[in-house]
Amino acid sequence: MNPLLLTLPFLSILFATVGVALKTTFPSNPEIHIISYFLSGSTLIAWIVLDRQAFISSFKRKGSRQGFSQGLSLVLVCAILAGAGMLSTKPRFNKSVDLTTNSNNTLSNQSQKIIEKIGKSKTTINIIGFFKDEAMKMKFTDLVKLYQTQGFNPQIQYIDPQQDPTKAIAEKITYENTVIVKAGERSARFSTISEEKFTNAIIHAMKAKSKTIYFTTGHGEGQIDNKSELGYEIAVSELTGNKYNVKPLNLLKLGKVPSDADLIIIANPNYDFKDSEVKLIERSLLKGTPLLTMADSMKKIPNLNRLLADFGLEFSSDLLILDPNDPRAQLLGQNYTFVSKFDDLNPVTKDFAAQSSVNLGLTNTRSLRTVEKNRYSMNPQLIAHTADIIIKVKNIKTSKDLESISNSQIESGEFPVIGVSTGPLGGKELAQKAPSNEATSADVSPEINSIVSKELKIAAVGSGSLATNQGVQSAENLDMFINLTNYLLEDEDFISIRPKDIKQSNLDIASDSSQFWFIFISFIYPFVFIGAGTWYWLRRRSA
Repeated sequence: MNPLLLTLPFLSILFATVGVALKTTFPSNPEIHIISYFLSGSTLIAWIVLDRQAFISSFKRKGSRQGFSQGLSLVLVCAILAGAGMLSTKPRFNKSVDLTTNSNNTLSNQSQKIIEKIGKSKTTINIIGFFKDEAMKMKFTDLVKLYQTQGFNPQIQYIDPQQDPTKAIAEKITYENTVIVKAGERSARFSTISEEKFTNAIIHAMKAKSKTIYFTTGHGEGQIDNKSELGYEIAVSELTGNKYNVKPLNLLKLGKVPSDADLIIIANPNYDFKDSEVKLIERSLLKGTPLLTMADSMKKIPNLNRLLADFGLEFSSDLLILDPNDPRAQLLGQNYTFVSKFDDLNPVTKDFAAQSSVNLGLTNTRSLRTVEKNRYSMNPQLIAHTADIIIKVKNIKTSKDLESISNSQIESGEFPVIGVSTGPLGGKELAQKAPSNEATSADVSPEINSIVSKELKIAAVGSGSLATNQGVQSAENLDMFINLTNYLLEDEDFISIRPKDIKQSNLDIASDSSQFWFIFISFIYPFVFIGAGTWYWLRRRSA
């Protein structure tokens, strides 16, 4: 038996094992692992053909039976190893352990819950990735693998929009690196590769109906299509990107809140609402439509404030500012507020509470207070407070009040600026609480009486800057605004997924090179070492 030919079976096993590894590592390039399998088979056949005389003579020897048994054992061991490798590529065996200090390679709880829902509903998810940039494609491929470890098994197709422009045109692709997620006839797309975008796209594709959000107009509110610093164009784009319908609402012109309203947003009014408008909003609230109100300090809105107080929340007449001794006051201005204390149980803020060094940056901020004994027996809760370096100037209703401030008006500490109020809705008890001496709201009682009991949600923010174009330049502000809207819309699956704090590592390897070193260390080096040792032992034995 030629010792040199004994390297061929080891090479055959090596090529087969590398083929299994390459199939898992580069699923979008099947030709790579097919070539490895071909080389494995060819090497094995070459070994049998070139060393056939040794095979024939070995069976004629006295110990051929024992040799055959040993050879069969070797084949069985190789078969077991190959089978284990193939099983490891199956999704149900796709398990991994994340050893990073901050679980950077582990999906968030939100994503894991969505994957679990998909598994229970047995929904078929199809993904089409249009990638011109190979680095972006690899980034998305790595992201998909994290989902696959949790049991998410979509049908994935990758298309180069330049090589196949017909399909790109058919799918109306306007950006070269776009992923489309399809669930039946519904679909969603995203171009920024991140867990948040991917998970939300999956949820959107599974949603049967888009919800409608109305922004009130006519009181100097921030406009939804305004691109200036005080407009809300960026925040609204984020909502529409999440497949919500966003529309303006002029209550005086329309005379009602539309029946398709799933959420009303009052975005920083400069003028108060008329009594008739307040009654229209109240009527809609009593039917179950949630409300989000954002209002700057020194804005006179007594009618709107009374409405909020009936449901458990109320804006204070004060102004929150930075301590003048704080060095950031020189850089940002004193009319600036940091919000850094978050409730760790409320779904709106619990992700913020779990993160370290997270701040919302607000301007023209006022504090909130709860009205425990409110008309509709709602349960108010203050979920976000300022840092303890903030100063509250009390009894400030207009800018003129700032001209003469006494020491008794100054107070420092942590102050609440975001609150939510929840309570049961429906039934005779609530109908009796609704005002009946006014024509506009008298019609509400019979309708409430017929509503099946559910939960009404209201939220208030003591600054309109949370969601302005200038405010959402801070990712934390935008996250909080999206969290609030999703919470009120009862779409808590869409709660924003905050990026993990990535700590510096001493090892910096690109994705392609990391895959190479993984294959080399795990497969190539052990086989070369064993093969070389076996060849050398046989050579010494025959010498």
